[in-house]
Amino acid sequence: MAPTGKAAVRLTEAFHSALSRMPDASRPDLQLTATTIHRQLDQLDRYDLVLVDEASMVSLDLMDRLLTGLHRDAHLILMGDPYQLASVEAGSVLSTMALSTAFADDRFVLTGRHRTDDSVALNTIQDLCLAGDLQGFTEALNDHQIVWLQPGEEDALATHLIEGYRDYFDAVAAEQSRVTPNFQCLTSISHGVGGRHWVNRLICQEAVNRGLDGRGHRILVTENQPALGIYNGDIGAYVTAHASTNPDVWITGTNQVIPLRQIANPENAYALSIHRSQGSEFEKVLVCLPEPPEQSLYRPTRELLYTALTRAKKSVALFASQQQLTRALATPTRRDSCLERFLATD
Repeated sequence: MAPTGKAAVRLTEAFHSALSRMPDASRPDLQLTATTIHRQLDQLDRYDLVLVDEASMVSLDLMDRLLTGLHRDAHLILMGDPYQLASVEAGSVLSTMALSTAFADDRFVLTGRHRTDDSVALNTIQDLCLAGDLQGFTEALNDHQIVWLQPGEEDALATHLIEGYRDYFDAVAAEQSRVTPNFQCLTSISHGVGGRHWVNRLICQEAVNRGLDGRGHRILVTENQPALGIYNGDIGAYVTAHASTNPDVWITGTNQVIPLRQIANPENAYALSIHRSQGSEFEKVLVCLPEPPEQSLYRPTRELLYTALTRAKKSVALFASQQQLTRALATPTRRDSCLERFLATD
């Protein structure tokens, strides 16, 4: 199981990919399909073994319902990164459990980095981010020549974004209808320079300037629609022009083509929120931590920055002020749920 439909689809793909690499003689005949936790809550007591991926996204309430529904003799395996963003809802269950001595004999830490392989630059800044080492982090940005843009460099930011999507738009212009960009912008807020809406307007205008007439326009699925086989967080791209009253949308990474009107509440996807990027990976990533409006209660956290940095497979760039970077690295997520107190009780 997984907390979201998108994560369940990815878990199914990863599971069967792993099975396919096993020797024929030892490969079990398992035709399993992962589903969301919510869809299994009323039948959990049927199972001897339950595995939950992306467990950092599981809220306190959902974990309680999951545990309550399990058979008392069942085995539960939780997988995830306790240093990523906590659940959108209450609690930070996986992080609390990962730090608790109550699970010292039942906790296994995977240290291999399959996404970044041997990228010294990416691995270094991820480690320094987790450590909250501001001086080391900023020095690493310079040492590894990682692009770091700051407020006041809006023209350079716009140029970086346009250059990031250049290869993608070139491919679309060359009539390649099913192609994905090797670049993605991830941002912490919606409004303002470097925010999600600002970036999406900029890149949409660039597509217009290039005369693509909507072909290749990227959208984000924001609601689970199991009947169509699409889930919150999936990304699609127009394979027909805007001139069509109902453009066909290719769901990237699949063979599905769905008419736009069947997709509920799609959003532009040239910039994604860091929260929605969980479970995804991209070749090149631009991480934007813009200054929030004065009245906003939002503050960047270490986990937010770490989650964004770990989406990159090959390279990362950064748009943030020194102040925002300092805030993020110095602000680990703190959530009081009393779970740690119960776990510490003999």
